[in-house]
Amino acid sequence: MSMYSSILIAESVKSQKEFEARLATAIQDQESEEKIETLRREADYYKGLLDITIAGLTAPDGFDQ
Repeated sequence: MSMYSSILIAESVKSQKEFEARLATAIQDQESEEKIETLRREADYYKGLLDITIAGLTAPDGFDQ
């Protein structure tokens, strides 16, 4: 795996973890349903980006090719 791939995965994981933490905090602090739903959509978005990144990097003709 190239350095670019490693950085891409690390940043994707970091973003996903940040939004999951923000979502957990919002739920714990009993924020509004609207805010929680917005954070849930953002967390899902970043999870999707991570999934795409991993799929692209593990494909036979992945991003590094």
